[in-house]
Amino acid sequence: MMKEDFIHDDLFYSLSSKKDGNLSCKWGLEDEVIHNRKKFLEGHNLTLSNCIMADLNQGNGVAIVGKGDLGRAMKKCGEVGIEADALITRQQGIYLFLLVADCMPMVLYDPIKKVLALVHLGRLTTNLRLVQKTIRKMMEVWGVNPVDVLAHGGPSIKQDSYGLDTFRESEDGWHDFVKKGEDGKFWVDVVGYNRKQLLDMKVKEDNIYISSIDTFTSDEYFSHYRSVRTGEDEGRFATVVGMK
Repeated sequence: MMKEDFIHDDLFYSLSSKKDGNLSCKWGLEDEVIHNRKKFLEGHNLTLSNCIMADLNQGNGVAIVGKGDLGRAMKKCGEVGIEADALITRQQGIYLFLLVADCMPMVLYDPIKKVLALVHLGRLTTNLRLVQKTIRKMMEVWGVNPVDVLAHGGPSIKQDSYGLDTFRESEDGWHDFVKKGEDGKFWVDVVGYNRKQLLDMKVKEDNIYISSIDTFTSDEYFSHYRSVRTGEDEGRFATVVGMK
């Protein structure tokens, strides 16, 4: 069974936390952010040049990346990374790098075909069924069979913490994953809807692991939802994954 810090022997996988500092240029000064990234990665014998940054736009973009993309937007604020919410690679020595603060970082790995993906799953990308689109791309390009895919979801905001004043999504698939509370808020289950999307793609239930950590209630991770409500400093933590 997969654990918080383990997916498969083929993979290196790590999460930063608040103690590693903010790793997003959007929420900090360049010198501090780059220093924090370097220090976190050096703790795992990695460098900025080993990583490929996903430059998120809350869309359904899926990008296949390779060694020519290494280091982009990692060493300097203002540079553009890979403009996609899902990165896929089949090359060893490439470390996919994703920044979040409530959205779910989802690793997809086929140990048979040796194909690795890292997907940003917030409410909007979930509505676009990005995790399914990513798996389809893995199938189309490399012949991945979804029954072989391991899915590992990192810390994210959970339904009991994620209440919205309005909810008007275009897809009707949310029906079982949004409940209206007595307070009038809509409580949204991003995790549950992505689990269903994985199962609908024939990913095995035993191959799906999703962290129980709620970023809103955990002091270990940054939370945008919490920052907006408490005034605490914003920040982003990283998921880093690569084939050894």
